[in-house]
Amino acid sequence: AGILRAFGDNSSITWLAELAVHSHLQRNGVGSILMKEFLKSYSHTAIYAEVMAGQEEFFSRFDISRKSSLVACSRAAVLRRS
Repeated sequence: AGILRAFGDNSSITWLAELAVHSHLQRNGVGSILMKEFLKSYSHTAIYAEVMAGQEEFFSRFDISRKSSLVACSRAAVLRRS
């Protein structure tokens, strides 16, 4: 149905790494349920999330919003040959 992955120190910072809901179940509240449970467990920490373009509105419902002082940086995977 859906998955939410997060990493953190359970003290000050939590990084929401992934929130995904099967396409057939989207817009049925699955993502909201996952977010509410996540926030219950980690509301005592600052929460950071990398959000795909166009999904900001969903996260803003949970007070996770764009911050002009943060920049996402990444590197492509290097494929290993065996």
